[in-house]
Amino acid sequence: MKCEVLLTTRRACGWGCDGGQMVDARLRYALRLIGKWDDVKQDLIERTWPRAEHTWQGKLTDERMEATRRRLDEVLKMKEVYNELFKLLNADEVQALQLHTVFTPFLKLNALHCR
Repeated sequence: MKCEVLLTTRRACGWGCDGGQMVDARLRYALRLIGKWDDVKQDLIERTWPRAEHTWQGKLTDERMEATRRRLDEVLKMKEVYNELFKLLNADEVQALQLHTVFTPFLKLNALHCR
């Protein structure tokens, strides 16, 4: 029963039948890429900008990239909590809490939409 509910829920939520491991890996990879982008951007500014007429003071922040990083982190944390609940609860508890319907309201929303 637990596996059936788990697979049905994950298919419905578009998070994969593999337990969402591929999605989790892609989210973590995207977070690493954003961190790398921030490092490379700062490195380029520090190397290139000193030769320009106007020097750059402080760290350049990219608000959109930071919002994307925060949103990816939120989505990954939600997935982790969801997966942990399925590991910790028995089939009756999963059914009683209706975990198979947890993400139903979000099916029509873009999970990666940044506020």
